Amino acid sequence: MSAESQLLVASDSFNSGDLFAALLLSLPAGMVGLSLIPKLGSRRLTFDRSFYQILEEHLTPFGIRGRKAYSFRDVQQVVVERSTDSDGDSYFSVKVNLALGEPLLYLGFGSDDSKARAEAEQLGQLLGCPVKLPEATS
Repeated sequence: MSAESQLLVASDSFNSGDLFAALLLSLPAGMVGLSLIPKLGSRRLTFDRSFYQILEEHLTPFGIRGRKAYSFRDVQQVVVERSTDSDGDSYFSVKVNLALGEPLLYLGFGSDDSKARAEAEQLGQLLGCPVKLPEATS
C-alpha cells in the first residue's frame, strides 16, 4: 500500500469573500488613477519678464512634464470677449491669442466687466501687445 494521500476539493460555488478581497486590493490603485485624471488637463503658464518669454508646463498622459516656451513677440493680442446668454445677461472673458491664431490663455470673469478689462490691460502692458476691448452696447 502507498502512504500517499490526496485531497481534492471542488470549489464550483461562488465565494463572495474572494470577490471582496479582490475589490479591496484594487481600491488603492483605482484611487491613485482617479486622482491623476484632473492633473492630466492641468497646465501652468509662467510669464518671465527677464527673458521676455512665457513658459507653458503641462503633464502628458504618462505623467511626464512637457514644456513649451513662447516669446512675448509670439503674442498677437489680448482680447476681452463679451458673450450673452439667452436671458440677455453678459459674461466677459479674456483671451491671449498667439500670432498663429491659436489661443494661449483663456480667463473667465463672469459678469464683472471692469475686472476683465483690468486684467486684459495688465496682460497687454506686460506682453507689449494691443488689447482689443468689446464694443460698448447702448
